[in-house]
Amino acid sequence: MSERRLRFLHKSYSRTGRWGWRVARRIRSFGWGLALFSTIAAVLGTNVEDSAIYMIFCFAVCALATAFIWVLLRNASLAGRRSLPAFGSVDQSLDYLVEITNTGPQSIAAMTFEEWPPLPIPDYETFANTPEPGEEKRNIVDRTLLFYRWSWLQERERGFSLLEASDSPSLIAPGEKKQVRFRLTPQHRGILRLAELRVLLPDPFGLFQKCRLVKTPPAQITILPKRYPLTPFALTGKTQLQLGGEALSNNIGQTGDFLHLRDYRSGDAMRAVDWKSWARTGTPVVREYEDQLFPQYGVILDTAGPPGKNFEEAISVAASFVSNKDSDECLLDLIFIGQKSYHLTTGQELSRRSALLEVLATAQARSSVNYQKLLSKIQDESEHLSALLLILPGWSPEQRAFLAQLRKNGLTVIAFVVAPQEVTEAYKQKPLLDTYFLCTDQVGTDLMSATSRLKS
Repeated sequence: MSERRLRFLHKSYSRTGRWGWRVARRIRSFGWGLALFSTIAAVLGTNVEDSAIYMIFCFAVCALATAFIWVLLRNASLAGRRSLPAFGSVDQSLDYLVEITNTGPQSIAAMTFEEWPPLPIPDYETFANTPEPGEEKRNIVDRTLLFYRWSWLQERERGFSLLEASDSPSLIAPGEKKQVRFRLTPQHRGILRLAELRVLLPDPFGLFQKCRLVKTPPAQITILPKRYPLTPFALTGKTQLQLGGEALSNNIGQTGDFLHLRDYRSGDAMRAVDWKSWARTGTPVVREYEDQLFPQYGVILDTAGPPGKNFEEAISVAASFVSNKDSDECLLDLIFIGQKSYHLTTGQELSRRSALLEVLATAQARSSVNYQKLLSKIQDESEHLSALLLILPGWSPEQRAFLAQLRKNGLTVIAFVVAPQEVTEAYKQKPLLDTYFLCTDQVGTDLMSATSRLKS
């Protein structure tokens, strides 16, 4: 398709999309029906003396005019405050409350509250270069107009669908406060912003409705990636001396199994002093514990490649390991490939695993990756790592070379490759050591099967 036609379609859809949604919310379905009926009656009822259709036309027009004027005269001045959870998860419903206050001088009756999603307008580059899945199977008209591509891109970026309050009040007096409840099901990971709470004020006939903005401070929820259940598994690799648990939270000393008491030495932590023994013997003594050994694993998420289902499923695989691996048994690092590298650690009381999931929620695909820079970073950390989990959203020559180089450097690497079915079937015929291919359309099943084969 020519660039000129693509730019024309993008410009047209951008303009119509901005006002089409708002017009549709202000004219109710019965209003559209009555308007269509009055138009048909106007065409058929040309004989004003003999045709009863003309009388019906007059009645329809009068009803439309009365309802329109009624809606124009309705008004409301409201303020709201949302009570939102800090986190949500893709495809998992969450409830939240909004406290509504009538700040106007008049009572408000017969209303409905709605949370309007943002109206994303895809940029030209995205519209031109991101085909809808299965677009090649559509007819020639759809492939020419690309309306379904535009709708799909909007739906992909919207985050959630229109929300209607489950318990809108029937009356709010001046100065009165009411609570309304919404149920939200996030469609995509990332930062979900809520900024357009509306009150709908319909006319008595149900033809039109005024949509007034409720004054609310902007609010947002971090939507965590989808996670898959994992079968119990154990990773290969060496166990390193890493401080965890109380030792790490105390920041000085180590805690494990109690060994014995010994004389105080300069530099010992005061919290290790056994005060009762000191009081009994008159000599300062400290408690000594056995050093604890904690395996430390690295989770490497390759962000190279275009955004799409492969990348989103790779994010979900990484999130599954972060949220499912028992924090009492290991310390966990997370390293991203891309323009920036993130290195976070979580484990026994070290930090909440939600911090890692929050980073995953906002991860973005990158067009190019400096693998040599990442190899150098991993090599610097390798002496502290027991094993690596490498998650690849694809199986390009560069990614294969990166995996080979990691193993050449002597690191224990378990790789998970998210790829289309034709790629996974090809490599099932010639399995690679510690490399598991996950079909994009059945990642959950393949991931459970792969983790069940992991041995100590």
